[in-house]
Amino acid sequence: MKISMEIIADKLTAYTPETNIIGGKMEISGARLLASAGKIRRDILYMAPARDYFDYVGLDGCVLCVHGPDWIKLFSVGINEAFAAVLDIFEEFSAWEIKLRDAAERGRNMQHFIDISNYALPFPIFITDAMGAVLGYSKGYGVGDVDIFWDSIVLHGKIHDRVFARHGKFVLYFCCISA
Repeated sequence: MKISMEIIADKLTAYTPETNIIGGKMEISGARLLASAGKIRRDILYMAPARDYFDYVGLDGCVLCVHGPDWIKLFSVGINEAFAAVLDIFEEFSAWEIKLRDAAERGRNMQHFIDISNYALPFPIFITDAMGAVLGYSKGYGVGDVDIFWDSIVLHGKIHDRVFARHGKFVLYFCCISA
C-alpha cells in the first residue's frame, strides 16, 4: 500500500510536525535513512537529522523527512525514534490492507469495512446506497458526537430526503464528515 506525506504527518502529531507539502501524492511505499551516496527512489521517504542539512540554531533533536519537493520536520525526536515511528505507520497500513483484502474475499458488508478502518479513517464516516440508505457508518460516533446531520443518519439509517436532494451526487455513494 502506498501512502502520502499528509498521512505520515497526521500520524506523527506527537512530534509536532512542521510541513511543507506541495505534491502529497499517494506514492510512498517505504522509508530509508538518507545517505549521501545511493540512488534516490521516487517511492521512498528519506529521513535524516535536520542538523545534518541545515545550520540553524535549535535543530538538535529535529528530524527531516523528505519525499520529492515535500518535507516534514519533526521536533524533539531522535532519528531512531522517528524512523521507528514512520515504519510503524507503514506496518499499520500494511496490516489494514491485508484486512481489507481478506474482507473483500469473504464478501463482508460495508459496515465491516468501516469497522476495520479506524486507524486509516479516524473520523466519522458513512456510506450510502444510491437511494440514501446507510450501508455502514463509524460506530464510535453516536448521537450528539458530531452534528445534527450525523444524528439523523444514526437515528434513521438514511440520509434525510431534503439533505439528499440538496447535495445530490456528493452523498450518493460516499460522504465523509470531519469532526
